[in-house]
Order: sequence, then C-alpha cells, then structure tokens
Amino acid sequence: MAKIPVKLLSLLALTAIALVLGPQETLAGEPTLPSPPQFAETCTMRTNWPGQNIQYDGQNNCPSRGDTADLGTSQSICCVFDTLVIVTNWVFWGFMILVILFIIIGAYYIITAGGSQEKVTTGRQFVIYAAIGALIALAARAIPGFAASLMGL
Repeated sequence: MAKIPVKLLSLLALTAIALVLGPQETLAGEPTLPSPPQFAETCTMRTNWPGQNIQYDGQNNCPSRGDTADLGTSQSICCVFDTLVIVTNWVFWGFMILVILFIIIGAYYIITAGGSQEKVTTGRQFVIYAAIGALIALAARAIPGFAASLMGL
C-alpha cells in the first residue's frame, strides 16, 4: 500500500477545515448572518450550598434549590456561587474516583510484589498519590465556603 505524503494530508485537512468553517450560504445563494447571542435573564438554583440562608445584599436571602434568581441584579451572586458549588462537586467526585483507583492499583502492586522491593515501592507511591488526591479533593470541596466567607456572605 502506497503512503500518502504528509504535505498532501495537511493540505486536505486544511481544505476540509476551510470548507466547514468558511462562509455559509443558503440554497438561494444569500449569505446567512449569525443571530445575536441570547443571554438568560434568570438562573435556576441547582443546589442548596452552604450558607444558602445568608443575605446577599443585606436584606434578602439567596433562593433555594429549584427557585430562580434574576441575573443583572444583586441575586446574580447567588448564581455564581451555585455554579461554583456544582463545579467543585464534580471536581471532588472526579478526584475521589481517581483516589479509589490509585488505592486499588497500589494495593495490587503491594499484594503481587512477591518479595520484589521495587513493586512494593511502586504500590506505596500509588497509595501516597491517592492520599494527595484526597487532600486536593477535600480542598476543592472547601472552595465555595471559603469564597463565601471572603465575599462576606
């Protein structure tokens, strides 16, 4: 089978990208204009984050889970913290899954070492990395509370 030259493949790839990203036309031949972005005016609270019953402007509490908060007002800070809680929860659980996998891999290396000090050391390193990952996950879990205290909420 003949090899295709790298320059030809690069040219074909660039041509394909230009065709996909190039000016789009309708069947009538008129160019289509992109519509302006539509921004949301409200956000729906997805979590009951720590300190949900705090006053964000000195008078009102943040909405609870399932309620909406108006963007463009002082309630928008509630949406920011709600998103922060969602992201840090994903980071926390992602790291915890990795921690469990690293502990299993480390235990496997230690159990199957068969007297080999190198395998025991490798297994111990996996367990140490798992402990570091658990600390990072706990730090991610603490970010929303820390940010809320910095903002005086």
